[in-house]
Amino acid sequence: MKTIFEDSLYGGLAGGLVGAAMLAFTDKPGDHLQNVGIGAGIGVIVGAVYGAVITSRSLAEYENGKVKFAIPTIHPEFREGNVKGQSNIVAMAELLRGKF
Repeated sequence: MKTIFEDSLYGGLAGGLVGAAMLAFTDKPGDHLQNVGIGAGIGVIVGAVYGAVITSRSLAEYENGKVKFAIPTIHPEFREGNVKGQSNIVAMAELLRGKF
């Protein structure tokens, strides 16, 4: 939970800064102050999603006699071409992880 909160906070700060920077490119910056809030909101959402993705690794984890369920992290992988010269993008996810 700490990681998700921190990533959300940093995402909100970064998004707010980007929204404020966008004011420099408008004709009347005072009329577009909502860009700062919109940028911060998008940053919080992106930060929360990023934090949730990096903290969860597999669908089920077994540790210290307890089973935990979470959203698995999807790892995209680019594989070189086959006989026809086509390249593949493969998405992989861990289903089970444990310490014995």
